[in-house]
Amino acid sequence: MCPTLNVDVGDKKVELGFSLLQVDWLKPHEEIVYSNYKELYDTISRSQVFLNPIIVDSSSWTVLDGMHRLAVAKSLGLRYVPAMTVDYFSDSIRVDVWTKAYRGDVGMALILLVDMGLRETGEGDCLMVSQNVTVGFEIPAQSIVLKYEFLRGVLRRLRDVFGEPTTTTRGTIPNSGEFHIVPPKLSKKDVVEAGIKHTLFPPKTTKHILKARIVEAPVPISLLKQRATFETVEKEFLQYTSIRNMKTLDGKTMYKDRYYDDDKIIILD
Repeated sequence: MCPTLNVDVGDKKVELGFSLLQVDWLKPHEEIVYSNYKELYDTISRSQVFLNPIIVDSSSWTVLDGMHRLAVAKSLGLRYVPAMTVDYFSDSIRVDVWTKAYRGDVGMALILLVDMGLRETGEGDCLMVSQNVTVGFEIPAQSIVLKYEFLRGVLRRLRDVFGEPTTTTRGTIPNSGEFHIVPPKLSKKDVVEAGIKHTLFPPKTTKHILKARIVEAPVPISLLKQRATFETVEKEFLQYTSIRNMKTLDGKTMYKDRYYDDDKIIILD
């Protein structure tokens, strides 16, 4: 039986699962960025500690947050990983998409988007937003996965012309001389299907916002590499984690160089 954590968020109590899961159960829904993977690989290899649990839908084993951590776990030969398991389809979790912000001439960007096959519409699949104009575009593809694959090429072309974009959240107001490309909205069903079918979205596509998120719960790599039965390793995992103290911090803040939009962040030490 995996432990659960009860966290007070406002006037509600949120229940979080903290579990040991087998690596080969887990289904990523996004690709990874190699440079981010390599940096994390080096960090975990040096520390010999898996610090940040992967966030996983408890019904489908779809990885919601932690694609790079899962890739590192596989490279290190880990058989198990610590995970925060959640009921993905509950109202306590929201899915959003990341927006790319470029600096450059909006008129030139509009011409490029049309030249690459996007068609201006009222709202459209995706939006180009600047301080003075918002334009909707229809992406010429049927499925949501193919729309994102088409958009990948569009964003690559914009990067070649305007330079490397920054990543921001939907609804952020562009600065002067800046325009944002807001990709198509995704549903939770889209995310789960991508994991199950292994039709992965590009890196940094989804942003999941939770009522509470475990951001630190260190587990030694030696425990996660064991080749014993799941029941044996889980028992050791439960003994190891049962002595933890739980610290709850207000979210929507920076913690160790990362901003968390979640209402609460949890540290188990």
